Amino acid sequence: MIEGRGTAIGAKTLSGYPGIIIANAMFLGFMALFGLTHDILSYWSGEGRFEAFLFGDPRAIGFVEAHGLAGAIAVAALVHARSNPIFWHVFLGLVHTFLATCNLIFFDGFVATGETRLAIMVTTAHYALTALHAVLIVNTVQLGLRPGPKGSAT
Repeated sequence: MIEGRGTAIGAKTLSGYPGIIIANAMFLGFMALFGLTHDILSYWSGEGRFEAFLFGDPRAIGFVEAHGLAGAIAVAALVHARSNPIFWHVFLGLVHTFLATCNLIFFDGFVATGETRLAIMVTTAHYALTALHAVLIVNTVQLGLRPGPKGSAT
């Protein structure tokens, strides 16, 4: 049980729901793997979703790095989701805000590659996940929950 402002509540109420963090990490990881695969295919062979846009262009490194880092973040979230859910809600909320905002700022790149539909869906998903994490963070604060020693909650 977790004590929150004098009220005992079930452990999964902690901003919690580690399942949301895990589902989020799975989405992020899938999209990272999808993007990374197409980045590399496009760079090496002119195939994939970015085709000739990245073919042989050394600037593809930015695409590969971004998708690779998203994959690394997803793996870390999957492994550590239960260790400190508040941290992961804040961190993943920031990650999704950053990724969605980058998609908007550089939307012309999606237009140039003919990937506007995919960009709209992914950007919308990033902002929806940002909002979900924000709601869970606010709920946690309102319940007076905070991480305790070794990632537990008190």
